[in-house]
Amino acid sequence: MSALQDVIDEKIAWFWNYRLPELVERDLSLGRPVVPAVGNRVKVVVGVRRCGKTWRLYQEIAYLLREGVDRRHILYFNFDDERLRPYDHLLPSQVMERFYTLSPAARAGAYLFLDEIQDVPEWGVFLRRMVDTESIVCYVTGSSSKMLSTEVATEFRGRATSYELTPYSFGEYARAHGMTEVARDLYGPFTEQERLDLARMCGEYLREGGYPEAQGMDTIERIDMLQDIAANVVAADVVERHDFGSARIARMVCTQCLATSARKLSVTRLHNQLRGRGFSIGWDSLVALTGYLEEANILYRVPEFTTSVAENSRKASKVYANDQSLMIAVSSAATADVGLSLETAVYLELRRRKQFGRKNQVMSYAVREGSSVLEVDFVEGDALLGETTSLVQVSVSLEEPSTRKRELRALCAAMRAGGVTEGLVVTVGERDQIQVPEGTVRVVPAWSWLLGREG
Repeated sequence: MSALQDVIDEKIAWFWNYRLPELVERDLSLGRPVVPAVGNRVKVVVGVRRCGKTWRLYQEIAYLLREGVDRRHILYFNFDDERLRPYDHLLPSQVMERFYTLSPAARAGAYLFLDEIQDVPEWGVFLRRMVDTESIVCYVTGSSSKMLSTEVATEFRGRATSYELTPYSFGEYARAHGMTEVARDLYGPFTEQERLDLARMCGEYLREGGYPEAQGMDTIERIDMLQDIAANVVAADVVERHDFGSARIARMVCTQCLATSARKLSVTRLHNQLRGRGFSIGWDSLVALTGYLEEANILYRVPEFTTSVAENSRKASKVYANDQSLMIAVSSAATADVGLSLETAVYLELRRRKQFGRKNQVMSYAVREGSSVLEVDFVEGDALLGETTSLVQVSVSLEEPSTRKRELRALCAAMRAGGVTEGLVVTVGERDQIQVPEGTVRVVPAWSWLLGREG
């Protein structure tokens, strides 16, 4: 028996004897569970490293076990194991051969949970063969957003569904911190104490973020862990995967992008800054680098509604960290303010709600009014058709008259331009309904909106 076979057998047996941990239920639905059969669609769960993909698989496995599925008909296998490297394209086939040898009855119908498979060569070819020939249900995870789009579409030709998992939403955060029923109930009335608790907890969420591993850590430990996440993403998903020449430049650019969350990032300005500090990188290489970071799901670039049809990579666009805590972890105390954290959290929630829509359905909006350019943080709609469906502005507070005037002016201009009669302002704690000539502007506290309570 080879050393590799020993490792494979050990990992298979480990899961069969593993007691699943107590889980914080994630809201990401992976669809209705199906029975094993030839031709079932592959379900692909993608997200940044350490956002909870493995535990989301455990959640699905726990459901199957409660439904009476024999554990030996379930294969859970994590490919992110140094003992399996260097990866050979035959590795997944070897894993299946050992699984069927150790559990012959599973050939009649098996549930496969293949974790972090994206670095194995020809993983898609293997899975396509399995789907076409074996009676299985297959779940796959990976840390590259290419698995969410290009690779999945190419490899499976319509035979796979992709799901994006992010760090905790606020509802999941509240659930993780003991408010299980409140976080789950979107429609029942809250008591006054529950509202106070949720408002306090929302403030903590904006500071601490949603990485499952970070929950309960003190500030120094949390920041250190988050910085490690960013460093590991750069090392594994940028430098190693794309053979990027300078790890130092990659780390610097990642830090700058994360620290710029909720603001515009000009690649040209970033390029000039790097050159001014003595770092040599071509402009095209820098554009590619920011793309690699987005592929790794550690940040997202958001185009303007008016320019998203023909995006120009030289034009500054807003960027958002994949969790507000990452922005805080790499920022100075002077820049890690609640407004940027709130806007980042709102973008991420909009992204979760639009998961199955077309790319770039959530955009920023700039409206010219005379000599002024008025900005609205988010517009949802279809830039190809020029359609606006909703407008969302984010502001810590509207109590200051000048702030109120500025935010409402921009929102009203966008309502006129988009032909919509309702706008939304998400604040830290205010609730109001403002009648304007264009229609109605609703002001809602962040804790309420992040839970889906938009009224």
